[in-house]
Amino acid sequence: MIVAENGVLYSPGDYGEGLILFDNNGKQMPIPPVEFEESPGHFVEFHQSITGERKRATSNFENYAGPLTETILLGNLAVWAAAEGEGKKIEWDAAKLEATNAPEVMHVVHREYREGWTA
Repeated sequence: MIVAENGVLYSPGDYGEGLILFDNNGKQMPIPPVEFEESPGHFVEFHQSITGERKRATSNFENYAGPLTETILLGNLAVWAAAEGEGKKIEWDAAKLEATNAPEVMHVVHREYREGWTA
């Protein structure tokens, strides 16, 4: 449910389907039409983006999904550090993709290759 100055937008489902729009008096209003590119499905879209068939995926990987995933994974890194008995705050350098104060957890972020092997 989203309550705004000029009405309320309600979705009874988990994924935003079945939207119902109400004005401030509780009267149901029609949902205005919105133009958007319909996705062929995330697997197809991902493949098309990699092969160059599509300029970019509809999902905003670089500005939204990527940073969101990084944030969630940092939570996992903190849990990992706590499980190893460290229990300290992880300071993260997003540009370098490294924990600046916790080199002991970097094996979780980047694979350590055996001698003679590289990424």
